[in-house]
Amino acid sequence: MWAHANVSDGFHATHDADNRQYVYYLYAPEDGMEHTSTTYRLDRDRLETALTRLSGSHDFHNLTPDTKGTERTISTDLRRDGAFLGVRVEAGGFPREFVRRLVTLCRGVAARTAPLEKVDRVLAPEPLPGPEGIGPAPPGPLILWDVTYGLDFQKDPVAAVSACDAFADRQTTAAAAAKMTAEIRGQIAESRWDSRQGWWGLWRFRWERKLSETVFRRCFSTCAPAGPTPTRLVRNCGKSV
Repeated sequence: MWAHANVSDGFHATHDADNRQYVYYLYAPEDGMEHTSTTYRLDRDRLETALTRLSGSHDFHNLTPDTKGTERTISTDLRRDGAFLGVRVEAGGFPREFVRRLVTLCRGVAARTAPLEKVDRVLAPEPLPGPEGIGPAPPGPLILWDVTYGLDFQKDPVAAVSACDAFADRQTTAAAAAKMTAEIRGQIAESRWDSRQGWWGLWRFRWERKLSETVFRRCFSTCAPAGPTPTRLVRNCGKSV
């Protein structure tokens, strides 16, 4: 905690919030940037169109496991930050897993693995059958960017410096993990199997690919930031949103 405010005995940090803003970062480098494989190529126009259709007042029962409180009014925004697209979603409150499921839907539309009409189907009153359901995106890139309480928060300078140092350490660790996985990826690309290498080359290629995928998952699950904050300090939102 790096700031505080005086509240009444019945104050509830979740239920008494006036407004919340979340940002989810999608890795989507533009042409000419590093790692421009089709895996990360997203159509920004389609992504913005999907977000526009989802904005406003709707019953989002197909984007949450909740059965109550699914009618919400949200606003959305999309901003580029280097190789990332930041999906901003703002509302007075959110049902469980809503933001991450919204991101899954919009990313599918942007990657052209789902048609734009999928958004209208999700907003329809009929529930989606199992195979068509929208699962939550990974929690790591999700940030609770801002919370409005109508309170006067007093910042603790010493605690703020400590929080910045803690996140600097996590950023350094994540940067090292990104460098390591990039090196593994490069080595695999250089030693890619071809027909002249025979069965030994094929086995080695498959083993290196599996190893790199395992290391990548473990590193990024370890490096994802976490920890609660009172307002506007970057935090991982876990499984709830």
